[in-house]
Amino acid sequence: MKVINLYSGSSGNSTYIEIDGMRFLVDAGWNAKALCSSLLSIGVSPDSIDRIFVTHEHSDHISALPVFEKKHCVPVVISEVCSGCRTLCDAVPRDRMTVFRTPFSECFGGVKVTSFPVPHDSRECFGYRFDGSEGSLAVITDIGIVTEDVKSAVRGCEYLILESNYDPVMLSKSIYPPDLQSRILSPTGHLSNGDCGDFARELSGSGLKKMLLAHISEHSNTPETAAETVKNRVGPSVTVIPTSHTAPTELV
Repeated sequence: MKVINLYSGSSGNSTYIEIDGMRFLVDAGWNAKALCSSLLSIGVSPDSIDRIFVTHEHSDHISALPVFEKKHCVPVVISEVCSGCRTLCDAVPRDRMTVFRTPFSECFGGVKVTSFPVPHDSRECFGYRFDGSEGSLAVITDIGIVTEDVKSAVRGCEYLILESNYDPVMLSKSIYPPDLQSRILSPTGHLSNGDCGDFARELSGSGLKKMLLAHISEHSNTPETAAETVKNRVGPSVTVIPTSHTAPTELV
């Protein structure tokens, strides 16, 4: 099993997952050049990707798709509501999309992939769980609050990629205007370091071993602050690693 976050932040998000012989991406943000360069830097050909799973339609999660899909023609899995986004309609032919209307649990090449809704201010937003013989992983890059349904969907995973977007004090003193701060703090906004750590602590009792902190804000957080806060909440049983805005970060 190999899991590498290629980059994560407001400019773009994408994660590479290799499990039981299958190669997946979760999201394809930033641009196609950056995405392909990141894949090649970890020894992966863009043409070898089996599926791209899209969490939601915000540009930092899909902006690489229009150019990437013209060159590499990778099938895309996405919710029906998000599939109506113009960028996706223009980027991916309908016959190359696997569109789901409700949360699903299906096998792709022998790997069980489960989608589950998460609160975020997009048309719809989903997390994904991957279960195979080599291990289990959940990916949640944008989430306002952790619901009981999210907890249930992720429980038992060994590995986790979870948003740790902001430090509340740093956010209050940031360059962000009040309306944007309110959006970030809302139940459909983003997850704080503390809430990320609290959720990870709950999961540590059900098998969580290692996690990456994703979508760390450039203006209301730092990788060091995020990691320190989450480590203090979750304790020593879980390895905590912050992701980079521009470079690959290996989980396993």
